[in-house]
Amino acid sequence: VQANADAIEAARQIKSAGLTALLLDTSPQAQAMAQAMAQALAQAMGAHYLPLPYAGARQLSQAVKAATGASQHGY
Repeated sequence: VQANADAIEAARQIKSAGLTALLLDTSPQAQAMAQAMAQALAQAMGAHYLPLPYAGARQLSQAVKAATGASQHGY
């Protein structure tokens, strides 16, 4: 329970710092409780939550570019 509270607090600090965040959930079979926690962390960070259970390097790269607008900036 304390670890969850600490994680949420850290996520809030990321958001308050104005950082862009993306939470990629790569667990193959996310349990409902773990998925709910991941979504809560993403919300606390102001991040996009993206489940990618079987993602490879290409899918991860595309997800990051799409979420951050990196492809628009030529990164």
